[in-house]
Amino acid sequence: MNWQVGQFLYDITRITADLDRNKNKLDGASICDILTLMYLLEEEGMFETKKANVSVDISDSETRGRTEVTEGQNIDVVVNADGTKLLKEMLSKLFPDKIEEIEDVLSKRQERIAIRDYLLEALPQRKNSILKLFNEERGVDAMRRMAEIIEDVKNKRTRVTEEDIR
Repeated sequence: MNWQVGQFLYDITRITADLDRNKNKLDGASICDILTLMYLLEEEGMFETKKANVSVDISDSETRGRTEVTEGQNIDVVVNADGTKLLKEMLSKLFPDKIEEIEDVLSKRQERIAIRDYLLEALPQRKNSILKLFNEERGVDAMRRMAEIIEDVKNKRTRVTEEDIR
Protein backbone atom coordinates (compact mmCIF):
# COMPACT_ATOMS: atom_id res chain seq x y z
CA MET A 1 0.00 0.00 0.00
CA ASN A 2 1.42 3.40 -0.88
CA TRP A 3 1.66 6.17 1.69
CA GLN A 4 -1.18 8.25 0.17
CA VAL A 5 -3.67 5.39 0.60
CA GLY A 6 -2.41 4.76 4.13
CA GLN A 7 -2.72 8.45 5.01
CA PHE A 8 -6.23 8.54 3.52
CA LEU A 9 -7.33 5.52 5.58
CA TYR A 10 -5.84 7.10 8.69
CA ASP A 11 -7.61 10.40 8.02
CA ILE A 12 -11.05 8.89 7.40
CA THR A 13 -10.93 6.82 10.59
CA ARG A 14 -10.01 9.78 12.85
CA ILE A 15 -13.64 10.87 13.38
CA THR A 16 -14.80 7.45 14.59
CA ALA A 17 -11.57 6.86 16.52
CA ASP A 18 -11.97 10.13 18.40
CA LEU A 19 -15.67 9.48 19.01
CA ASP A 20 -14.99 5.95 20.33
CA ARG A 21 -12.15 7.18 22.53
CA ASN A 22 -14.15 10.06 24.04
CA LYS A 23 -17.66 8.56 24.23
CA ASN A 24 -17.18 4.79 24.48
CA LYS A 25 -13.72 4.72 26.10
CA LEU A 26 -12.40 2.47 23.32
CA ASP A 27 -9.01 2.86 21.72
CA GLY A 28 -9.18 2.41 17.97
CA ALA A 29 -11.60 3.12 15.17
CA SER A 30 -14.90 1.45 14.36
CA ILE A 31 -14.93 0.32 10.78
CA CYS A 32 -18.54 0.51 9.68
CA ASP A 33 -18.06 -0.99 6.26
CA ILE A 34 -14.92 -3.09 5.87
CA LEU A 35 -15.88 -3.88 2.27
CA THR A 36 -15.42 -0.25 1.29
CA LEU A 37 -11.87 -0.29 2.60
CA MET A 38 -11.15 -3.69 1.05
CA TYR A 39 -12.42 -2.39 -2.29
CA LEU A 40 -9.98 0.53 -2.07
CA LEU A 41 -7.14 -1.92 -1.44
CA GLU A 42 -8.53 -4.48 -3.88
CA GLU A 43 -6.67 -7.57 -4.93
CA GLU A 44 -7.64 -8.43 -8.49
CA GLY A 45 -10.68 -10.66 -8.75
CA MET A 46 -11.98 -9.92 -5.27
CA PHE A 47 -14.95 -7.79 -6.44
CA GLU A 48 -17.33 -7.82 -9.38
CA THR A 49 -18.75 -4.41 -10.30
CA LYS A 50 -21.26 -2.94 -12.73
CA LYS A 51 -21.87 0.61 -13.88
CA ALA A 52 -24.93 2.30 -12.35
CA ASN A 53 -26.29 5.67 -11.36
CA VAL A 54 -26.23 6.23 -7.60
CA SER A 55 -27.99 9.10 -5.90
CA VAL A 56 -28.40 10.01 -2.24
CA ASP A 57 -31.43 11.87 -0.88
CA ILE A 58 -30.15 15.07 0.75
CA SER A 59 -33.57 16.59 1.46
CA ASP A 60 -34.81 17.42 4.94
CA SER A 61 -37.45 14.66 4.79
CA GLU A 62 -37.64 11.25 6.48
CA THR A 63 -35.87 9.71 3.49
CA ARG A 64 -32.72 11.82 3.97
CA GLY A 65 -29.64 9.63 3.44
CA ARG A 66 -31.45 6.98 1.42
CA THR A 67 -29.34 5.66 -1.45
CA GLU A 68 -30.97 4.85 -4.78
CA VAL A 69 -29.27 2.77 -7.48
CA THR A 70 -30.67 2.89 -11.02
CA GLU A 71 -29.58 1.94 -14.53
CA GLY A 72 -26.83 4.21 -15.73
CA GLN A 73 -23.13 4.91 -15.86
CA ASN A 74 -22.01 7.36 -13.16
CA ILE A 75 -20.22 4.96 -10.78
CA ASP A 76 -18.99 1.37 -10.32
CA VAL A 77 -21.22 -0.53 -7.88
CA VAL A 78 -20.02 -3.76 -6.28
CA VAL A 79 -22.51 -6.52 -7.11
CA ASN A 80 -20.52 -9.52 -5.90
CA ALA A 81 -17.47 -10.23 -3.77
CA ASP A 82 -15.27 -13.27 -3.18
CA GLY A 83 -15.88 -13.80 0.53
CA THR A 84 -13.02 -16.23 0.95
CA LYS A 85 -10.48 -13.82 -0.58
CA LEU A 86 -11.85 -11.01 1.58
CA LEU A 87 -11.53 -13.07 4.74
CA LYS A 88 -8.04 -14.22 3.80
CA GLU A 89 -6.86 -10.66 3.15
CA MET A 90 -8.39 -9.28 6.32
CA LEU A 91 -7.37 -12.12 8.65
CA SER A 92 -3.85 -12.32 7.21
CA LYS A 93 -3.35 -8.63 7.97
CA LEU A 94 -4.71 -9.01 11.51
CA PHE A 95 -2.88 -12.27 12.28
CA PRO A 96 0.25 -12.47 10.07
CA ASP A 97 1.71 -15.26 12.21
CA LYS A 98 -1.34 -17.49 11.59
CA ILE A 99 -1.44 -17.52 7.79
CA GLU A 100 -1.19 -21.33 7.46
CA GLU A 101 -4.07 -21.88 9.88
CA ILE A 102 -6.14 -19.22 8.13
CA GLU A 103 -5.56 -20.82 4.72
CA ASP A 104 -6.51 -24.25 6.10
CA VAL A 105 -9.78 -23.00 7.58
CA LEU A 106 -10.63 -21.05 4.43
CA SER A 107 -9.97 -24.03 2.14
CA LYS A 108 -12.48 -26.03 4.20
CA ARG A 109 -14.89 -23.11 3.90
CA GLN A 110 -14.50 -23.14 0.11
CA GLU A 111 -15.32 -26.86 0.04
CA ARG A 112 -18.48 -26.25 2.08
CA ILE A 113 -19.51 -23.41 -0.21
CA ALA A 114 -18.98 -25.54 -3.33
CA ILE A 115 -21.09 -28.36 -1.88
CA ARG A 116 -23.78 -25.90 -0.76
CA ASP A 117 -23.95 -24.29 -4.21
CA TYR A 118 -24.12 -27.70 -5.89
CA LEU A 119 -26.99 -28.78 -3.63
CA LEU A 120 -28.87 -25.50 -4.07
CA GLU A 121 -28.74 -25.97 -7.83
CA ALA A 122 -29.67 -29.66 -7.70
CA LEU A 123 -32.38 -29.32 -5.03
CA PRO A 124 -33.83 -25.79 -5.19
CA GLN A 125 -36.98 -26.93 -3.37
CA ARG A 126 -34.80 -27.82 -0.33
CA LYS A 127 -33.10 -24.42 -0.11
CA ASN A 128 -34.01 -23.72 3.54
CA SER A 129 -32.82 -27.16 4.70
CA ILE A 130 -29.56 -26.86 2.77
CA LEU A 131 -28.83 -23.40 4.19
CA LYS A 132 -29.60 -24.65 7.69
CA LEU A 133 -27.16 -27.55 7.22
CA PHE A 134 -24.52 -25.18 5.83
CA ASN A 135 -24.62 -23.15 9.04
CA GLU A 136 -24.40 -26.16 11.37
CA GLU A 137 -21.04 -27.39 12.65
CA ARG A 138 -21.46 -30.94 11.33
CA GLY A 139 -23.72 -29.99 8.44
CA VAL A 140 -20.94 -30.37 5.89
CA ASP A 141 -20.94 -34.17 6.36
CA ALA A 142 -24.67 -34.36 5.62
CA MET A 143 -24.27 -32.02 2.66
CA ARG A 144 -21.39 -34.10 1.30
CA ARG A 145 -23.52 -37.27 1.59
CA MET A 146 -26.42 -35.56 -0.20
CA ALA A 147 -24.13 -34.53 -3.04
CA GLU A 148 -22.80 -38.12 -3.33
CA ILE A 149 -26.36 -39.49 -3.52
CA ILE A 150 -27.26 -37.00 -6.26
CA GLU A 151 -24.17 -37.96 -8.25
CA ASP A 152 -24.96 -41.66 -7.81
CA VAL A 153 -28.51 -41.09 -9.06
CA LYS A 154 -27.25 -39.05 -12.00
CA ASN A 155 -24.88 -41.85 -12.89
CA LYS A 156 -27.70 -44.37 -12.34
CA ARG A 157 -25.65 -46.33 -9.82
CA THR A 158 -28.36 -46.27 -7.18
CA ARG A 159 -31.93 -45.28 -6.46
CA VAL A 160 -32.90 -42.69 -3.91
CA THR A 161 -34.75 -44.12 -0.92
CA GLU A 162 -37.03 -42.29 1.51
CA GLU A 163 -34.27 -42.57 4.14
CA ASP A 164 -31.80 -40.81 1.83
CA ILE A 165 -34.19 -37.88 1.41
CA ARG A 166 -34.49 -37.43 5.19
